[in-house]
Amino acid sequence: MNQRFEEKDAFEVYGIERIFRPDEMHKVPEFWKELLENGEEEKLYKETGAQAQSGGLHCVNAICGYKEDRDEDGDEIFPYLICAFRGPNSDVTGYKAAQVPKSLWSVFRSDESPSLGDKLPSLFGYAYNEWLPSSGYIRANGPEMEFYYTLDNG
Repeated sequence: MNQRFEEKDAFEVYGIERIFRPDEMHKVPEFWKELLENGEEEKLYKETGAQAQSGGLHCVNAICGYKEDRDEDGDEIFPYLICAFRGPNSDVTGYKAAQVPKSLWSVFRSDESPSLGDKLPSLFGYAYNEWLPSSGYIRANGPEMEFYYTLDNG
C-alpha cells in the first residue's frame, strides 16, 4: 500500500444514500451487493453518461463523512453514499447530492483485488492504525472517498 497527498478543488457527487449506525458498518458491503444485484448501480453508472473503459477510474464510487454524523435525536450515524461525480449533463433527479469542499487529501491505494472492496478493511486498518498514528498528522473532520478502478485486461 502506498500513500501520497493530493489537493483537490471542490466538487459534487450524487447517488444512493444509506444511513447506518456505527455498529452497522459491516453492512456496507451488503448495500453494494444489493445495488449491484437490483440494477441500481448499473442505472447510476449509465446515467453518468460515461463510456466503459479499461484501466481507469470507475464512474461509481463511494463517500462517507459528507454530512453530520448525528441524527435529529443526537444519535451517532454513519451516512454512506454510493455515488458518481456530478458533471454538466448529469441528471441528479431522485438522487442524494453532496458537496465536497476543496481539500488536501491523504490518498491510499490498495493492491489489485478480484472483488469490489475486499481490500478496504486492510486499507482502512493500515491508514488509521499504522500510518496516521506514526505520521505526525491529525485526521481532519470531513469526507472520505472510496475510488474504484477497472483493470486493463487488454
